[in-house]
Amino acid sequence: MRPASTVIIAAFSQSPKFNYKILMVQRSLQSSFMPGVFVFPGGVVETADSDKTWEKLVDQKLSEEDKWKIGGIREVFEETNILIAKPKSTPFESFPLTEMAEWRKKVHQDAKQFPEFCAHYNFVLQPSSLTHWSSWITPIQEKKRFDTKFYLAVLPDIPAHTSHDPLETAAHVWVTPQEALDQHEKGKFGLAPPTWFTLLEFLNLHTLDELNQRAQQRQKGPVPTYTPNINFSSKKDGFITFEGDESSGINAEYGEREDKVLLREDRGWK
Repeated sequence: MRPASTVIIAAFSQSPKFNYKILMVQRSLQSSFMPGVFVFPGGVVETADSDKTWEKLVDQKLSEEDKWKIGGIREVFEETNILIAKPKSTPFESFPLTEMAEWRKKVHQDAKQFPEFCAHYNFVLQPSSLTHWSSWITPIQEKKRFDTKFYLAVLPDIPAHTSHDPLETAAHVWVTPQEALDQHEKGKFGLAPPTWFTLLEFLNLHTLDELNQRAQQRQKGPVPTYTPNINFSSKKDGFITFEGDESSGINAEYGEREDKVLLREDRGWK
């Protein structure tokens, strides 16, 4: 089972029901796995994400978990041109998009280039700004399995320089949780079950303060870990159940849901 990291980026943006929007990227339409589906930025944690060179390039003392955080920050940079770091000199947004695009390609091809990039531009990565929201373990029925940690990162506003990576993604969008779920319900916004479920958790959290408070509450432990089981009767119909539902804290998150089942239908998950 390989480690993987996903980063939920929430940025201030006033709307009727929420004062934030969430960044989502659309998987490439040519992808062999879930083409066209909208997800949070993220990917596999690489060996380079735990390299000792990071000790001088981060804002805190490194721990075992930081390889997930660094991997997530790297994937966010590759996929969205957002860098979760603080500059020692020139701000990230001051550099030309074309120059950053070249570095994004380099990092995509070789994760070892990421610490080189940070050192070259005097950026200090901020793993301390990521808060562990949940963990998802790939169903045992799948050949490729991942231990994926979902992190929350809050930004003061939507970065104007956000741009998706054409190599892995087809588009990016900033949406409220309600907007994403509504579009999914209409069949216009494909969502993977963990993404759908996470957005559902956000529905009653209308402000960044509420979002941060819930994330901090989760740090008191244990952070929810979900291990779905696939039960498909056909390619179009079926359901997913969660192991350990009784102790997962789902009821405390958004109310009673006794079956803890996601139904797969033509219009998505429910």
